Amino acid sequence: MSEFTYGWKSLLAATIGTMCGIFTLTNYTQGFFVGPVTSEFGWSAPQFFLSYTVLMCSGLLTGPLIGYIAQRVGLRTVGIVGLIGHSLAYVVLSLNTGSLMVWYLNWALVAILGAGSLPIIWTGVLNNWFIKHRGKAIGITMAGTGLGAFLLPPIVEFLIANHGWRTAYRGIGLGALLISLPIVFALFKEKPDSSTGTDGEVMANKVETWGLTTRDAVRTRQFWILGAVLFLTVIVVAGLLSNFERIMTEQGFERSSIAQIAAVMGLMVIIGRLMVGALVDRFWAPGVAACFFFVATLGLLILVGTQLTMATALLVAVVIGLA
Repeated sequence: MSEFTYGWKSLLAATIGTMCGIFTLTNYTQGFFVGPVTSEFGWSAPQFFLSYTVLMCSGLLTGPLIGYIAQRVGLRTVGIVGLIGHSLAYVVLSLNTGSLMVWYLNWALVAILGAGSLPIIWTGVLNNWFIKHRGKAIGITMAGTGLGAFLLPPIVEFLIANHGWRTAYRGIGLGALLISLPIVFALFKEKPDSSTGTDGEVMANKVETWGLTTRDAVRTRQFWILGAVLFLTVIVVAGLLSNFERIMTEQGFERSSIAQIAAVMGLMVIIGRLMVGALVDRFWAPGVAACFFFVATLGLLILVGTQLTMATALLVAVVIGLA
């Protein structure tokens, strides 16, 4: 029996959890809020985006803590609580009355309450369900970020234009919860058991002995290399995505066009994640990553080195999205 046959439920739930979690909602929507929020409160764009620094610094503390908690209470519980907490934190964002300090504290709250919805929680379960096709499964799950990136920009732009930024924060926060919570609650299971049949029994036995302990992992060179690479990657990705709307605005694009360009990027993220997932099952994973990082670099050079037309903007979206 294929791993996908008995693991598809958890895979689907993990993909939806990733789509509706803190990483996707924050990175692919925040740039659309900078104009309306700063106009209403009289803030500068750097003051607005300092919230990202607060979010990232808070994440440095909550990330290891949520991993520790997940080991104690389980990934399923942490994921469900994270989705609920993230949604509530977005509602709180909509209540700000113009205080910068409260704004920054709100984003620290997003990091704390939404930590359980990080992609590492959802992909962590896949290690229990998939061995031969683990790369494909992780690629499918991470394609959830692309699905969110494809759907969210037009939705956010519509809500802001027609109902205001406060309604937009509430809408995407509560909307993500309404979509994700029933699916995750019903389908998200941490590991196979004997009820899944013979293959499930084999997988369950493998899960018990798979991988390194935390103590052993932190003693390896690979652990620290991965940590450094992920740290730098998140900085670049968060910096680019959060400022993408501003960059496109300065290039002369209308907000509706920017939403379309961002949606194209999201579509290419889906394709790119699926490609990477399939490739790492067949080829040396660091080599695959290096190739896609190179492609991303080309996209960034086009972005900063030329005056963009609609055609070149779409090319940038395609290249960066794939990578």
